[in-house]
Amino acid sequence: MGDETCPKCGTSLPQKRRSGGRPSTYCSQKCRQAAYRDRRPSSVASPAAVAADELVRRAAVATAQREVAWRVDALLAQAGELQSRLDAEWQPIAVEPAGPLAAAKQVHAAATEALAAAVEAELLAGTDWPAIAAQLGMTTRRAKQMFAVREGVPAEQQAESGDTALAGDSAPVAEGGAEVVDPIGWRFAVPEAVAIAVQAVVDAVEVEPISSPGSSVLAADLRRWLKRLVATVNSDNGEGLRRELRWLLATPMNAGDLLDTPVFVAVRELAKASTVLLQCPSCGYKPGTEPAERSRHLEYLDMLWLDMVGEQVVLRRHCIRCEPTGIVGVSLSCPVCDEGYLLERVLATANADGRLPAPLLGWLANAGWHVDRTAGGSLVTAHRACAAALAGPGRRAPLSSTGAHSA
Repeated sequence: MGDETCPKCGTSLPQKRRSGGRPSTYCSQKCRQAAYRDRRPSSVASPAAVAADELVRRAAVATAQREVAWRVDALLAQAGELQSRLDAEWQPIAVEPAGPLAAAKQVHAAATEALAAAVEAELLAGTDWPAIAAQLGMTTRRAKQMFAVREGVPAEQQAESGDTALAGDSAPVAEGGAEVVDPIGWRFAVPEAVAIAVQAVVDAVEVEPISSPGSSVLAADLRRWLKRLVATVNSDNGEGLRRELRWLLATPMNAGDLLDTPVFVAVRELAKASTVLLQCPSCGYKPGTEPAERSRHLEYLDMLWLDMVGEQVVLRRHCIRCEPTGIVGVSLSCPVCDEGYLLERVLATANADGRLPAPLLGWLANAGWHVDRTAGGSLVTAHRACAAALAGPGRRAPLSSTGAHSA
């Protein structure tokens, strides 16, 4: 063990690796989140600030609706050009090869852009994903994937990630939407290219046992990481997979440290593919290659923020450059495991008043939280599973003894 200790609880930390990688600043995720809340002063927005936010939201809806109108105008112009090209086929004049096909492709692209703009406008106006998907005649998951709007962020600002929400992301995406979802499977928690690279690593491990990839400290760390990765995939834990990939992203890969085996060739390819997860899904910022910068950036992206857009529950992730200001540190946490969410402005105000919105209470109840309806429908206590484990077998969990709190 080294001389370093966890700044939150004082527990000794493992000795730092000579090969670099993401520093172990805290002993656990619980201490990391607690320290995050401690170092940010808690405050609640004024009614004027909430009203200002609503005006901004309405302006965004109006802008999005104008964007739809502009896209439709462009679509009509492209359609007119296509009609002219098709009419020309019946005239005794020369038509360039593939001219109508090229025009049809442009019309298709314009229609896709108009549809995406309309979806974004609906989301900003408060329409939830199930309602949008029903209008499109597809499943909610397919609609989210097609229009790449996750964790409450417009498509042009998205990293290519699976979220939500995480949504979330959110669960996580709902790592992003309004619907309540079960914990997301690992294949849906990351982009398809990353999922393929993960599967390639798992397949390589099955063929080649994790034994002697090299003698360096990095090689030893990677052997342990591979075992965690395989266990995470086998348990179909999407958020767990994202955590393992974050470790990989903050760990420098030096070719001389590893043997050129199929497993570690696959690991290097996964590290390259996973760089899309470095991009902040809220503002688009992406750090460079410096491990310390990546580590700090990923620490912020570990935190899930809850927000409401109309009646829609939205999960977001923010980096240090775009995290909400003035209300940072207001949280809804399980008193047993200390896991939970940070609350954005409107919800921070509602939490301070003890009046969380009914759609959010329903979302939390379906996500495994206990909501005490006897307290006016606004008291959220521990995770049901955590409270049951704390009570022990055969005992009633003390669910109503602890409420949501602000750090």
